[in-house]
Amino acid sequence: MTAGLLAVACTTHSEPEVPASVALTPGSIDTLIGAGDTVRLSAAALTSGGKTVRGVSFTWTSNNPGVAVVDANGLVTAVSNGTATITAQSDGGLLGHATFKSATLSATLQTSLNYAVSSNIGNHPMALTWNGSFYYGIWDGTSPGQIKRFDVNGILLDSTSVNLDPRDLEYSTADGKFYVKIYGQDWYRVDVSTGAATLVFPGMFANSQSSPAMSADGLTVYEHESGTIRVLSAVTGQMLRQMTGFATGVYPSTEGLAADGSHLFTWDGSIVYMYDLQGRLITQFTVPSGNFGFSLSYAKGLLWTSTDVSSGTGTWYGYRLVRQ
Repeated sequence: MTAGLLAVACTTHSEPEVPASVALTPGSIDTLIGAGDTVRLSAAALTSGGKTVRGVSFTWTSNNPGVAVVDANGLVTAVSNGTATITAQSDGGLLGHATFKSATLSATLQTSLNYAVSSNIGNHPMALTWNGSFYYGIWDGTSPGQIKRFDVNGILLDSTSVNLDPRDLEYSTADGKFYVKIYGQDWYRVDVSTGAATLVFPGMFANSQSSPAMSADGLTVYEHESGTIRVLSAVTGQMLRQMTGFATGVYPSTEGLAADGSHLFTWDGSIVYMYDLQGRLITQFTVPSGNFGFSLSYAKGLLWTSTDVSSGTGTWYGYRLVRQ
């Protein structure tokens, strides 16, 4: 007798994937970016078990378009400082949220450098720089100018005369040399120990009174005059490009400028304006001390301002920039 085997096929029917929530990535953005900069968000519909459901479309909105707007594809564009909630709504009505914060800064006094002033003739504090071991400041008003060296604790160590009427002093990390911009258009290399000066680029600058700034890599120099910034090559002395629309105050704040590795700073004598290197405003904040617009500097990770006094004790104020 032959036994027959009966095969029975069983079909399993899976339940349809039902969205239970919407998740945005990243879930929060807290950064320093300029107006006009963009950040991409993505949305995903998830089942109750956390599995992604495909084929779901989303509608994007911002609850604060004065701070950030978002397009139909989740591209967020910064408009100004502040906080906005970005929402993605699925075609089934589920909502997902992300917080966008264009951070602000405050200036917290970190350290100070004091110096004696017997007369403000030749004693205007123009700029401060750092070479990795010491602070060097430069004072002007007439020729010769004075270069003063301070240790890391702010103790004045010595002073050197330089036969120039300076408006700026910069230390270049590219070649380990110091450079001075004078009252006029010329750029000098200076030995800070002896005061010996060598003309590097005659006529490099457009404005006689400007107090420029150097990039962190030592390859670029920025010159500010009344809201316009010229971007110059420190290698050739030639102008690379020009940007306009920077906030500033009255003279001498019209000339002052500071730069770190990623930002430019202008000052109206009270409020500091922080821009990215494309000239887009990121944020603004107040520095409580300092009154001399030329003096705005960036050295050893601190933003510096100074007072201009006719006699007695002058002070450089070094501020740590703290995110709020």
